[in-house]
Amino acid sequence: MDDIVVFLFTHMKRFLYRLNVPFQDTDMAGVVHYTRVLGYIELAEHACLDELGIAVISSEGGLPKVRVECDYSYPLRFRDEVLVALTLGEVGERSMSWGFVVSVGDRVCAEGEMVTAYVDSAGRGEVIPASWRSLLSE
Repeated sequence: MDDIVVFLFTHMKRFLYRLNVPFQDTDMAGVVHYTRVLGYIELAEHACLDELGIAVISSEGGLPKVRVECDYSYPLRFRDEVLVALTLGEVGERSMSWGFVVSVGDRVCAEGEMVTAYVDSAGRGEVIPASWRSLLSE
């Protein structure tokens, strides 16, 4: 499997991101630290936004996380072939919500949701640009 394979399903508002767990993300037992799992989810989100032509960060502002909830049910290990499935939920005036499922094969390892806000370069909440809203809601 390639290190990263990306598929975008805009008609479902679902995005799939694949990766193999690198050794550097594991402890001495070969288990991935929980914070790295959140990093995989963020990599998937950034790949999705890149695919849509939406800048995660620019001189105008960015899209930080303002809320993350995650339930971990099974550990990820070195060399696991991981699939992160993102589902775009509500796109509000200033934020958007995402659901996610992290799995290896048919085993769910983590799932939850996150909220990303749009902020200006000073970190103040701003309205998501209309052009982005259009891309996100297609």
